[in-house]
Amino acid sequence: MSQENQIDIAKYQEQVKSMISTILYFESLPEDQGIAYAGGFDNAQEEAQEYLNKSAIKQLVCPALVGITNDVFSVSNAITTALITATITGTIAIPLNPLIYAWIALVIFRAGIGVYCKE
Repeated sequence: MSQENQIDIAKYQEQVKSMISTILYFESLPEDQGIAYAGGFDNAQEEAQEYLNKSAIKQLVCPALVGITNDVFSVSNAITTALITATITGTIAIPLNPLIYAWIALVIFRAGIGVYCKE
């Protein structure tokens, strides 16, 4: 059994939520305050946007968001479950990087579920 097949989705969701909290914290700091990000922070944001622009991702994520309130952590739980399941089954290929999933959730949350999922 591969590592992806052994992933604990609930634990992974908590890691994604932690990354969201970290991103929101850093964004709340004054712009003139020097912030040192760990490597890959900006790359993860760009990578998340690339995934969100793919119709296959939208087709997986939007049904999972039906009935979800536009709360960043609810969005995070829904998209994480949908995307990890699709990754494990080989439907899509997104690295199991909590920072990428956090950015995906934040972008959808900020755009609004209805706006992102609009056909």
